[in-house]
Amino acid sequence: MENMIQKILEIDTKAREMTAKSEAVRTEAKSSLNHKKEEMRRQFTEKMQARIAEFEKSERKAAEEQIEKNSEQSKAVMEQLNRTYEDKAEEWVDMLFKRSIS
Repeated sequence: MENMIQKILEIDTKAREMTAKSEAVRTEAKSSLNHKKEEMRRQFTEKMQARIAEFEKSERKAAEEQIEKNSEQSKAVMEQLNRTYEDKAEEWVDMLFKRSIS
């Protein structure tokens, strides 16, 4: 009988040890998983920040190029208007004068 009680106590002790080990493994796995999750989040954030920075750079360059292009077009249009004015100014003044006196 005492032998049986001793065996039951040994089985209980081993079961408790196994439960404690399982709990330790579960806690370690959970901690490792959380660490990996945070590392993946950090890496993702770094990659996205790098992509955003690159996107901002390319968009800024495209905008600057478009501004330069628009500026050149505006300058060309203004030059054309000035040439037209210089060529036609006297004709327009004469036309206006003739219309105003008739």
